[in-house]
Amino acid sequence: MKWRRTVVQGDFVVSNDANAEFTTVLGSCVAVCLHDPVARVGGMNHFLLAAPPPGQSAAATVLSAGRYGSESIPALIRMLEKRGAQTDRMQARIYGGAENPGRQNQAGPGNAAMARAELSRRGITVSDEKVGGHLARRIDFAPSTGVTRITISDRTEEAA
Repeated sequence: MKWRRTVVQGDFVVSNDANAEFTTVLGSCVAVCLHDPVARVGGMNHFLLAAPPPGQSAAATVLSAGRYGSESIPALIRMLEKRGAQTDRMQARIYGGAENPGRQNQAGPGNAAMARAELSRRGITVSDEKVGGHLARRIDFAPSTGVTRITISDRTEEAA
């Protein structure tokens, strides 16, 4: 029986259940979907900002680690490794990072750039990326297979 988990801001989840699907809606936030096709395990995060503000204490970061890509991507990788995934087999997908028209602080492009850099630094291949623009995206991700559906406005795309 299929089950769905909504991944909200600051959240990250992992599963190897063939019946699981993770879903989230993104604007300027970014979701990284990671999948190991050999271990058949995957995970998704949903982060608000690339990194904590300068000078923020480590204690404050621990309380809100999922909000920051610099913290949630490594945490997601560690969770996947505990389920048998290996970084040299992981495939990544990066979604979101939209710009907000009329806003001076554009977090979206910085979020996407940080995700790319963090994954590259760890040797993880990015197999799909849909970032930028001005529209929200809904992401549906099957963690055991890596199949992803992206809905932008009324258009749906699939990434195998």
